[in-house]
Formats: sequence, C-alpha cells, structure tokens
Amino acid sequence: MISMPEPQQAGDNTRVLNIIPLATLSDEEWSKLVASILVVIPCRAGEGINPGTAMHLPLWGRMGLKFAILKDPHGGFIEVVRGAMERMFLEMTDKNPEVRFLVMIDNDQAIEWDAPMRLAYHDKPIVSGVVAGYNSERGIFSCFTMPDAKGVPRFPSYRFTKMFPGKGLRKVHQVGTGLCSVRRDVFETINANGGCSFLIDEKMRKDSYKVGHIKQGEDFSFCDKARAAGFDIYVDFSIRALHYKTIPLAWPEDRLDDDLDASATDEEGKFKWMVSSLDFRGLMDQR
Repeated sequence: MISMPEPQQAGDNTRVLNIIPLATLSDEEWSKLVASILVVIPCRAGEGINPGTAMHLPLWGRMGLKFAILKDPHGGFIEVVRGAMERMFLEMTDKNPEVRFLVMIDNDQAIEWDAPMRLAYHDKPIVSGVVAGYNSERGIFSCFTMPDAKGVPRFPSYRFTKMFPGKGLRKVHQVGTGLCSVRRDVFETINANGGCSFLIDEKMRKDSYKVGHIKQGEDFSFCDKARAAGFDIYVDFSIRALHYKTIPLAWPEDRLDDDLDASATDEEGKFKWMVSSLDFRGLMDQR
C-alpha cells in the first residue's frame, strides 16, 4: 500500500484534514477503486495547475491512478473542452472496462490528495465536492443548487446561510463540474438518447443572447440532461476545494460546522439542514 502523506496546514488553519474515509478498505478494494477512475484536469494555454493539486500527481502516479492534463486550445470554450474530456474517458473505457468514473478537477483548485477516490467511492451517477464561487450579488456561494423548504433550487450563499455542513452526502439539483465524479453510464445513456452531454440547449443560448448574460452554463445543462435521464446528483459536504480566483475562495470557517451532517433527518424524516429560502436562485433570476 502507498503510505498516506502527512496532513497539511494552510496559513492559520489548524483544522486537520480528513484522511479517514477510505482507511477501512482492504488492499484489493483500494486497488479496484483506484483502477476504476480516470482523473482529467483541463488547463488553458499559458496556465498551469495549482500547486495544491499538482503536488498530488507523483503520489497518484505511484498509486497507479490514471490521470491526464487536457490542454484547452480554445481559450475557455468550455463546452468543447468538456466534450473532449468525455470522449477521452469513453475511449479509455472501451479499452479498459474497469474504468467507471470520470473525475473532473479544474486546474485552479487545491484539493485533498484522496478527493478523487472519495468521490468515486460513493458509486453514485454524479457526485461533487464543495467548490466556492463569488459574485457581487450573492457574495461567496457554493457552486451547486439544492431545493429549499418550498422545493425551489437555490445556491447556498454566505449572505443568508447561517451555518454550512462539514459532512454528509446529500441529493441536490445541479452541481458544477470543477470537482466532480461522473459514472460511465450517465454519459452512455445521454448519448444513447441522442444528446450531447455538455452542450447548452439552443433555447437557452438564444435567451442568453437576447438578455446579454449567460443564463446557464455547460455544467448545469449537463445536470439537467442527467436528471431527465433518471440519474440522481449528490454533493459530499466533506470534500471541499480551495478555489483560486483573484483570491482563494472557500466556504468561510466561521460558518462551517464539521459536526453538522447535511444528510441528517429528524423523526419525521425531514432534513435538519436546508438551504435558506432567501438565497439567490441564480443570476438569471435577479435581472
């Protein structure tokens, strides 16, 4: 077995990183899990991979984890890049049927070394970690939507969410694809139905053109296609990325509770934690 690296600390963050979830696997189970994954990191020309992810590449290589750096020749034409990631994955699965999960990791993120394995371990159709974003309307927000108490899909935002779960696997509505595992049968089903996984629908394109801003990205478009095909989508709240934009972004520590489980329910089976109904649903609904 590959020995685990020592937990890292960043700045004044003294919270020990969680390296326990996969520790109970046997050598055979661990090897089978690693063999089932292809990690693809898209990277634009002139950009590198954040050191917080690049530092894991030697360890991944020693484990036998398959990974690829996909150069983006289009300067951010993300639909085409995601499509290339899908094709690379499906071509590999044809020759290596043990490969079942495509784990996409954007190059501007720092992650824990075992994040790809922890995502794939759930064996869910689509499961994402928590990636933070920022805009002037929402402030810091998490890049997924989940239904509020009234069933309206919303982004959890720091502005309205009093406390954010530090653990738990929860079914959600849509996720970004910056730190995400997708099972092979999701792509195969969408393709069999005549769809293109990451292609934004023509109506959405026309609406975006008319109003002057993007109403939906390729990631949420993919999630909508997957849900329509009958697949569930999840977030593992214990897997979190540090997202480097102008400044590093993550859910603020003062509103993060590692003891709060996103999947916990009360005696009536209702979730104890819900996204705030005051959270913004999305940019397209605020203009």
